[in-house]
Order: sequence, then C-alpha cells, then structure tokens
Amino acid sequence: FFLCHHKATAGNLARLCKMHLLEHSRTHRKVFVDSDDLQDLTQLFNIVQSETETLVVLCSAAIFTRPWCLGEMTTAFNHHIRVTRVLLPDAKPLDENTIDSYSREGHEYAVLTEFGMTISMLQDALRWLNKQPTVNMEDLVTNPTIKTLVHQIITGRSPSSAALDEGGGGGNDSRKRSVASTADTETRDSHRAAVKTIVADTYSVETMSTACILEKMLVPLLVLGRADISITVLQPFQTLPKGTNQMVVVCTNGIFEREHVIQTLLEASKSTVDILPVVAESAFRFPTTLFYSQLKQQLLSDLQQQEQQQQQPQSETASETPSNWLQTKRKDVDILTGVIEEMFKGIAVEVNPQDNETVLNVRVKGLALRLQSHNLDSSRSLGKGSLYVRLATKHFANEGSESRGLGASEGTFPLSSESDDADEPAEGDTVYEI
Repeated sequence: FFLCHHKATAGNLARLCKMHLLEHSRTHRKVFVDSDDLQDLTQLFNIVQSETETLVVLCSAAIFTRPWCLGEMTTAFNHHIRVTRVLLPDAKPLDENTIDSYSREGHEYAVLTEFGMTISMLQDALRWLNKQPTVNMEDLVTNPTIKTLVHQIITGRSPSSAALDEGGGGGNDSRKRSVASTADTETRDSHRAAVKTIVADTYSVETMSTACILEKMLVPLLVLGRADISITVLQPFQTLPKGTNQMVVVCTNGIFEREHVIQTLLEASKSTVDILPVVAESAFRFPTTLFYSQLKQQLLSDLQQQEQQQQQPQSETASETPSNWLQTKRKDVDILTGVIEEMFKGIAVEVNPQDNETVLNVRVKGLALRLQSHNLDSSRSLGKGSLYVRLATKHFANEGSESRGLGASEGTFPLSSESDDADEPAEGDTVYEI
C-alpha cells in the first residue's frame, strides 16, 4: 500500500491509517508513507510504478493542487496500478470543469514534465481516478472508525460482525453508535483507578488523528498488563470520564476557542486532574499575555450575547437569575484562563505524527515517561535540568549531525530542554536509555 496524501491536510491521518493497515490480518507487505520510507524524492514515482500494489489516495480538499500527489496518481494510471479513493469530509468534487482547469494552470505542474508527464496525461488520470473504488470517511475520527475504514480499503466492503471479532475492522458507519461506544468505554473506565484522557479539537480530522495515534502508542507503554489504568480520547459531547487523573491536551492553533475544550478544562479544574500540553503543530502559538486578554474579551462578549437571549420571564422556582448566571460565567472565564496559564508553566512535549517513525516513537516514549511520573511538570518531577532520551539505533543521529537518519549507531535526543540551544546533556540533566 502506498498512501498518497497532502501533508498539511492529511499527513497525520496517513500515519494513523498506516498503523491500522499494518495491524490488519490481510496486510502482508509494506505500507509506504514518505516521511518514513522516502530517501530520494526523484525516486518517488519509481516506487509507485515498481513497488506498489495499491495506491490509496486520501482525498482531502487540497490534494488535487499538489504536483507530487498528482504525479503519483498519473503514474498509477500509466502503469495500471490498483487505486482506492478515500473521500475525507472536506473532499471537493473532481468534476470536468475542475479537470479542464489544469490546461490553464499548466505552469504550476511543470515539475511533472521532467518525469515525462503531460497535462493531458494528468487530466486522463483524474478522469480515470473518478471511476475507481471509493470509500467515504466518517466525520468522527476514532480508532474504531479508522479500523473500519482500513477494512473497507483492503476488502472493498464494510466489515461484518464476524470480521470485527477477528480484528479485521471496527466500529461502523454510524456516528451515533460511535459516540455510544465511547459512552460504554466511559462506563467501564469509571471502575478503574486511573483514566488518562486525551483532549483534542474534535472539529479537525488531523488533530483527532493525532489523538488516536497517541492512544494507540501509549496503550502498550502504559496500559498492557495493568487493570488499574485506561486511556481514552474524548469525543464530541462527551464529558470528562470519571476517574480521570491525567489529561493530555493536543495543542493546535484555535483549540482554546472550542466550546468542548473549554467545558472540559472547566470540568478538570473542579478536581485534581494533572494537565500536560502536547504540541502537535509546528506553527502552534504559545499563549501570551495578549492571548489571555483577547480570550477573555471574546468569551465575555459571547456571554453577553447569551445573556441577552436569556432575558425572558423566569418561573419563581428558577434557581438563577440572568445577572447571577452571567456572574457565574464570568468566574468561569477567570478559571479557564488560570487553568491554561498553569498548564503552560510546565514544559510541553512535542509530538508530530509526520516525523520519521523512529523519532515519533522516541517522543511518545518520552510522553509516557512524563505520564508515569504522575507529576506532569518535568522540572519538578524529574529534578532540575533538561530531559533527554538516548536512542540506540542504526538509523538515527543527533539532530545536529550531518548523517541524521543514516548509519549512526547512537543519538542523544533532547526531549525537553531548559535551553533552546542545548544539543547534548549536561550535569544535572536526566537521560533515559531506550
């Protein structure tokens, strides 16, 4: 399987799909994702032509504007490679007008001519692509729904109950049942001693894919063999599960403006829940004084609008007048900003699913160490100094090395550092051997 995708809009989803493809009982060969497997960009189309049985096209909104993705599709067309389209929730129709427009914008795809591909060839490939088997992706991103998606990609059909029991798929096409499934999980988790809850922007396929990746990778590190721990990804409209003692917040731009996230943080403030921020977006803007000021202004403005909507006659038994309601909500705004400020007093962990698989594994192991320490502020739980992971491998070197990823026997990886330019551990730093 070769996962054709636009990095900015489906790179994390591609990683999650790869994980589920590799677990499927009918997958007997490699699953290609460029961040893991591509060493030379000029060889990309040769890999599609010579080593690929099935090209899986993750059709996000922007994929048909990316020259290299279009080249992968055209190569599959020219060499009769089997293709399956996966239509993401934001996928745009590939109609004849869109296909014709490539003739007017040919200069943007000039790089393909170096590989013998013409605009006419590209257009024929897109018309052909429209006729290939198609799988529709659900709006709700969970590990069960992606497991179902992968089963459909491999078999061409939705999984039966028997297939689910055999591990060939998971969930079904119903959002309602998926949410019900998470409710069942919450009920089971309430009987456990500790629940680690992952919170993310539920409106973003990429962010929820990151949350699901963290869930899958943390389970074998923290949960297997332990009856007293569970890990769950919070779904839309789901409240914070009972027993939650640690919360991982997947930080992407705009997350603290989402009502679901706001309510969850307020819930966490009422109990002893440790919160660890995980930065999953390289362009993430850390909160500043201006951010907190603007957030307060925006939330208070929203509250005033809600108050106006509540200016209606209330019964004598009403427990809260509109003015008291607004006063209560204003207190919540102060609590919310306080929770976010406290969250970022500790050192955030960076986890980018589009990193090389080796780097990703190291970062998640570092996250697991932080969660196991119980105190999520690494400066307090691990002692003074920075946190490093020393990785023994043949394919990884220190980030500053010229041979990064090639032939190094050992590398020291700065997981969290008190100094931006600290490349190697110093006296007082903590180093874990992996």
